[in-house]
Amino acid sequence: MMELVSAKLDLSLLQVVNLVKQLSPTEQLVLNEMIWEDQIEIHAEHQAIVTERIEKSRSNPERMLNWDKVSETL
Repeated sequence: MMELVSAKLDLSLLQVVNLVKQLSPTEQLVLNEMIWEDQIEIHAEHQAIVTERIEKSRSNPERMLNWDKVSETL
């Protein structure tokens, strides 16, 4: 069960990061999920780029690289 925290503080981003680093790994994951569960607006231009790339990969799969093979060369 999560503990309740009540605070009204002016903190810099670095201070917030340092506070988050004090959380357990499990608590950090929960915090991450809570932050990212909000709807994120993706601009139409970005959606079009992703859709175009997906269509290119489907129509020409041989142009795709295998990540396992590529990562070995890094």
